Amino acid sequence: MAAPANVVAALLVVMAVSTAPPADALRWAVISILFASVLPMAYVIAQVRRRRVTDRHVRIRVQRRLPMLIAIASTVAGLALLTGFGAPRPLVALAAAGVAGLVVTAVITEFWKVSMHAAVVGGAVTIVVIVFGISWLPFFARRPLGGRGRRRRGRGLCRGRLRVPTAQIAEGFNGRLCSVAARR
Repeated sequence: MAAPANVVAALLVVMAVSTAPPADALRWAVISILFASVLPMAYVIAQVRRRRVTDRHVRIRVQRRLPMLIAIASTVAGLALLTGFGAPRPLVALAAAGVAGLVVTAVITEFWKVSMHAAVVGGAVTIVVIVFGISWLPFFARRPLGGRGRRRRGRGLCRGRLRVPTAQIAEGFNGRLCSVAARR
């Protein structure tokens, strides 16, 4: 459930529904999800089937460059469509925050393997709290338990401590765009 594509899709639906009338919200959600979740994940799945990537989680760091670039390009295309068709500003700002988060994560993962799961969830929590308020924070109370799961699977905790703050820096900066746009 906490797969990056699912978290992004859920966040886009929440933002679309909260910023547009129902008929428009459906259109914005479909465009957003298609470009930010479906197309990047479809590319990864196609690469797994072609045996160019080992698994859908792209666990091997050196295999991440092209899928990250495809995700960035797809999200930028979706951002351009949202902007061009007049999507609500908070949704456009969220898409921009997604691009920023992807770029930061792509740069970091060139040198050090970073968890997209933790980055996306950390960014989503940051955006939700910035846009909808601190009262939403209890819905994410179990997120810190992810570090315990990493330690139990032998993946190390040091990297786990870096991921969420990195995502929050990238998403928090752009989350301010969401909060400014939400007020207008």
